Amino acid sequence: MDEATRPITVREGDKVTTLPAMQALLRTLMRSGAQGDIKAARQVLELIGRAEAERAAKAQRAFEWLYKYQERFRGILTQAARTGIDPPEIHPHPDDFIIDKKTGEVIYDGPESPEHAAAQKIVREQLLKTIRPDILKVARKLDKDPTNRALRQQYNKLKKSLDFLRRDKQRRDRHEMMRLARRGPQPEPKKDDNKGPS
Repeated sequence: MDEATRPITVREGDKVTTLPAMQALLRTLMRSGAQGDIKAARQVLELIGRAEAERAAKAQRAFEWLYKYQERFRGILTQAARTGIDPPEIHPHPDDFIIDKKTGEVIYDGPESPEHAAAQKIVREQLLKTIRPDILKVARKLDKDPTNRALRQQYNKLKKSLDFLRRDKQRRDRHEMMRLARRGPQPEPKKDDNKGPS
């Protein structure tokens, strides 16, 4: 594996790139197959088939694990939503698992421990106090001086913080939507037919 992952220099036309040896070998094999070498094409298709089968099996295992994990907490979260109490802190939270619709793979998007959740909350609160005014100031300065590298770096750093806030809001919105779904439909308030027009 050391040799297979060792970086080597590859020239493709005028472009020189550094790749792991196994990636360069696979690229050569694919090029040969695309140029009509039947044996190379067959090898590439076999490799792709095995890789795809392994990816699908891994996605299936992850999906099955996720289903059992979510099933384990579904009753607790539903009971909390229906009674209007705050749900317990669960890490990793079942609603933070997302299934990639293209690949079927399970992705986790949330804090992994109570400490991580607390740290995210502190960062969120600090950023909400400072990020909006700061990014607006820097953006205005950057509009006046677009070639200023220090301002560009500062803007990119602030933008990362803004991206964190956006992802955090999406996660919290997802939790709220799931809470409402678990709560189920609420009964309509009864109308009092005895009351006449006032």
